[in-house]
Amino acid sequence: MIKLKSLLKEYRKAVILSPSKAKKLIATIKKQERVSKVFKHKATYDGKMTTIYSIRARNKSHYSGNNPYGLDMSRDSKGGSYLIRVHEGILTEAKISSDVARAAKKLGIKFDKKKVRTIFTNDFTGVNEPGENVKYDSWMDMDPEDYLHQGRELVKVLSRKYKIYKKVPSRTGAHIVFRKDKKDKKTEFTITYVKSMAGPYINYEGLKGQ
Repeated sequence: MIKLKSLLKEYRKAVILSPSKAKKLIATIKKQERVSKVFKHKATYDGKMTTIYSIRARNKSHYSGNNPYGLDMSRDSKGGSYLIRVHEGILTEAKISSDVARAAKKLGIKFDKKKVRTIFTNDFTGVNEPGENVKYDSWMDMDPEDYLHQGRELVKVLSRKYKIYKKVPSRTGAHIVFRKDKKDKKTEFTITYVKSMAGPYINYEGLKGQ
């Protein structure tokens, strides 16, 4: 099996295709070649959510620059793998964070304190794959007018569009985990509204660019 770490070295050479074109080309290669396996790895690079496809074939005569598909390849003694990368979405085109910001503004929530946290994780590369640095937005309103009412209303508004994945109530508020797609962790974000020893606050955290 070709590891993600090996694919990363070839990443910048891999041909970029749309999701639909990638599927069509993979189907074509399967018809023309003795394909033993198609590996699919997800990661984020250069501000883009990317899928790297590695199509394992036993054709020893094809290599980068000399194959009918115009693809770059990684090779070993048993054959080669055609490499395709698909940009599924540009992370700067943030939909979830835009929805949160818009809803918060209407409710008078002021996320004046905005930070970006970097976490090393393999949540998006796979359990047995190397981890990567992932950036998360962390927004705070440290002085809300009515944190309980505003927090509950924010959750109510967002729940019309996003699924509540988990709800953790506390004595002074709640921590709500949302997902746009319940099977896709990269669409997960949280809303927290509580009263701490330092005072009440409302917090949003989510994958940067989502």
